[in-house]
Amino acid sequence: YWEDRYRQEEEYDWCKGYSFFRPNLTPHLNSNDRILIIGCGNSSFSEELYDDGFCNITNIDYSSVVIEKMKKRTSSRQNMKWLEMDMFELKFEDASFDVVIEKATFDVLYVEETDYWNPSPKLIDSFNCVLAGIHRILTPNGKLISLSFGQPHFRKQFYNQPHLFTWKMTFIPLGDSFHYFIYFMQKGDSSNDEKIVEKEVLGSIDPIHENMDDETCFDNLEFD
Repeated sequence: YWEDRYRQEEEYDWCKGYSFFRPNLTPHLNSNDRILIIGCGNSSFSEELYDDGFCNITNIDYSSVVIEKMKKRTSSRQNMKWLEMDMFELKFEDASFDVVIEKATFDVLYVEETDYWNPSPKLIDSFNCVLAGIHRILTPNGKLISLSFGQPHFRKQFYNQPHLFTWKMTFIPLGDSFHYFIYFMQKGDSSNDEKIVEKEVLGSIDPIHENMDDETCFDNLEFD
């Protein structure tokens, strides 16, 4: 599916573009951070981040087609790196990055799910596998940043596992009628329920209604 799509498509942004997240994202970054973007696709997100002064960026995607196209498209950005790599098999040394960013890449893990309230063993294993790899390649004070449609109710069960991951989870909800979320997993301090919410503005969100609108947006995709 993805190889064929990327041969025909030049650019697409899942889950909003860089400008939407920028005000709440860049304060959490330093210009000298070593940043990894997983599941980069053909989004302009990393290009705009680079042009904003965050130039030490490595992008990975398991599609060889999109990686080659993006290398050519961004050839003028000399410090930008593009690597063909599966997020489940991160081939980097331990503590290689200060920041790992994913934008809607984790959302794809839900494609085959039928009940978001009761995640399947496959989804649990997939999340734990990719998070363990990210945790390993982050520096002791590094952070994972996840930009997503996914509601906190459905994500904190994966992100907030202090027996597996030594990070503190916080999040920021964005948007009005339709919500997006920025999750921050700051390594070096285990999460607990008292540390989960960064902005308490979630009272108007209906978990069932919101779930119907966001996670299920991937249900009509076919990956065969």
